[in-house]
Amino acid sequence: MAKRRALAGLVAPGQLALFGGPPPAEGPSGADFTPDRRYRRSLWRTLDRALGQPAAPGTAVFLGFNPSTGDEREDDLSITKSLEYTRRLAVARSLPLGRVRWVNPFALVSSDPRALLEANDPIGPGNEEALDRAFAEAAVVVAVCGSLAEGMPRPFRDYAVAHVREVLRRAIVRAPAVVCLGVGRGGGPRHLARLGYDTPFEDFTLAAAPARPTRRKESP
Repeated sequence: MAKRRALAGLVAPGQLALFGGPPPAEGPSGADFTPDRRYRRSLWRTLDRALGQPAAPGTAVFLGFNPSTGDEREDDLSITKSLEYTRRLAVARSLPLGRVRWVNPFALVSSDPRALLEANDPIGPGNEEALDRAFAEAAVVVAVCGSLAEGMPRPFRDYAVAHVREVLRRAIVRAPAVVCLGVGRGGGPRHLARLGYDTPFEDFTLAAAPARPTRRKESP
């Protein structure tokens, strides 16, 4: 505790999250980046509500792979689609969802996930704590990690698949429910980018996710 107080006197507000401290105060829309903006630990949006109606209290937490270009003000394709998916999920599961939060097993910001291969720390400072806070807040977690790790070279592929699986396990333990938009051939939850809004939600379990990367069969 004394060390935390000493750090508080040395860093700017909001930077304590680098050391596992509390995140900055949240408004209706925003994002939590590291000071150098290399890592985005969390992004959130509040859904539009009818005039004069209070915001629904529940949060849908979308679990991706790594952040793309969305920030405090700008939405990328995944964020835009997640807002509509959340509205549909609220109806399909009778959940009072008024807020969307995005978190990722890897917090390194890049529109090309292959950038993770060159990073000394693809997970990022404070990201594990951000994941656990999000899962504790969630009314439901929507797993949309995709199967990006499986297309990467070993040994990073093995490491990434194992880490994503561990994060999914934590989501299942901490959140009331974990759903997905179907699973791919490797068993991982499909990403929403290329899916239609009529894609049904399914309950997600770790039995669907591969314990290790799938390997291609070699020709005799």
